[in-house]
Amino acid sequence: MTVIDAAPAGTSTTMSAGRQAAEVYPRTAALLREILLQDLRCRRRWLRHARRTGARQLNQAGVAWVLALELWDRGEMPESRRALPRSLKDRTSRALNGRLISASTLTLFVDAFELSDEQQQRLYAVWEAESARA
Repeated sequence: MTVIDAAPAGTSTTMSAGRQAAEVYPRTAALLREILLQDLRCRRRWLRHARRTGARQLNQAGVAWVLALELWDRGEMPESRRALPRSLKDRTSRALNGRLISASTLTLFVDAFELSDEQQQRLYAVWEAESARA
């Protein structure tokens, strides 16, 4: 089970191998972590699927489960693919750590967590600004 610390905006997170990852989307990742931690509706959604978590930490496995449920609901992945949450681990980690957030990944988070219009606007504005620099 991987747990992601809720690092403040503009700070980098340490990778499990002890290397610093190149954060291409640090502000987008920080905002996404903030929303998933502080919005009670979002937090409850991933907490249902988390086996362990701390008060200020995101549980990557719990978040990946929510993303998998969205993909199953959309019909993009067959429900028989039970290992889907585990296979989304890397995609989830890259997004939450700011290493890589594609438009499709950001849309998946927005849809899976049913983010409000304001949250969506903030996320996309920050992501677009960082994408222009990348």
